[in-house]
Amino acid sequence: MSDRVIFILKNVTAAIRAAFAVKAENSESSKGPIKVAEPSALFPNVSYSVESKGDSSHGEAVDLKIEVAASTVVGTNIVLNNNPFELVNTTIKNMNVNLKRAGFASGERMPLSMAVAELQNAEFTYLFLGENSDAARDLLTKISFRVHAIHGEKAQSVISCDRETIYANQLPEGMIRAYIKWVKAKGTVLETEDPAARAELEYLTPVLVRIEYVVNGRTIGKGISSPDGKRTFNRRVSSWKHESHSPADWDQSPAKAVFGFVRKALWLDRPLASEAVAPESLDILKPYAEVLAWYFAGNDPQEHPYFAHLDKEKRSKRFSACKQEIYKAGQFDITIPWEKAKLLAVDGLGEILTFENRFRIPLWLRPHTFTPEGVAKANGKLSALYAGKEGGANVEDGEWEMSTPADEIDFGEPNRKGPPKPTSATPAFQRTKPGFGVRR
Repeated sequence: MSDRVIFILKNVTAAIRAAFAVKAENSESSKGPIKVAEPSALFPNVSYSVESKGDSSHGEAVDLKIEVAASTVVGTNIVLNNNPFELVNTTIKNMNVNLKRAGFASGERMPLSMAVAELQNAEFTYLFLGENSDAARDLLTKISFRVHAIHGEKAQSVISCDRETIYANQLPEGMIRAYIKWVKAKGTVLETEDPAARAELEYLTPVLVRIEYVVNGRTIGKGISSPDGKRTFNRRVSSWKHESHSPADWDQSPAKAVFGFVRKALWLDRPLASEAVAPESLDILKPYAEVLAWYFAGNDPQEHPYFAHLDKEKRSKRFSACKQEIYKAGQFDITIPWEKAKLLAVDGLGEILTFENRFRIPLWLRPHTFTPEGVAKANGKLSALYAGKEGGANVEDGEWEMSTPADEIDFGEPNRKGPPKPTSATPAFQRTKPGFGVRR
């Protein structure tokens, strides 16, 4: 399930807003906007954000904006599955427990429900297992090189404690981020009490490369089609619910649909040539052939005399036509420096970073992580807390029911050998320009 979601609870009563506002710093001075970090009912050290921008001074209903991570439900964010439906559903249960603890009474009916929820933003996490920490870092280096080569100024690396996080913002569908989590980092949550599960999660942390994709609200609002075209995922939270247990139905999975954005952002389905050719051998205009020769020589193609004398708008149009014709004829993308493009063409990431090759959580670990089993266990405890059993249900592994199975159940055991090697023989990858990022 998704690492983090932002959703709106529409037309929440002023009384419910007031119950959360008591904890806000400005609750006494104003009945206007509030923002509060609400602790998880199950893991008090983990919190989620509740925010209201509406004015309920005269008793008007308001919208509440909720930002929550999967760790609120299971106490860890090291490994997880993807489906915003379960995270929103369980968070609402959590909010109802906290409302009742705060003295808010609404009779037999729970005050908040999924019926008023609207999804605004969703983050999906895809994990790829390396054979060891060195292999994981090598994979991350390849991804970093690719992100910077493709996205240029939109890409950024932040290096802290010699650990790199790569971002590419302002993409059409959202934002991509890649890194290896550090168990001692501030953002790592590991509240797991089971010693075996905790040890496994600590072992996995340095060998898992994380690719996260944050889907923006515009894309969710337009709707995202499943790969088989049978479903559309949109602002209606229930549209993200996926009940299939079978890998045969992965094409209806929200996680697979969003992974298409990952492959698009990394150009994993865009062929690139790895060897230069004689430009005149291609079926392109003579000026384009001259631009391509200029490009192969290591020059910026936009500085070729063919474009230099034009104003900005005309240059852009002429360069776009030239770029498209050259790519169509020879699969050379002249927006990427040739020295980098040659490496992207043979880095093997297109075969490694597939939806089917993502890391899958072993059966025994799922009750301790954000999986259908872990969520069902959490929901059982939340139901017990709402019923007045303040200690929570004494739910042991295997004693809960999964009422809403999610999208990635039939996994089998994880592949300890890491991602598959590319089938074609490729030269060793080398990073030609170290230090893409900034240090802080």
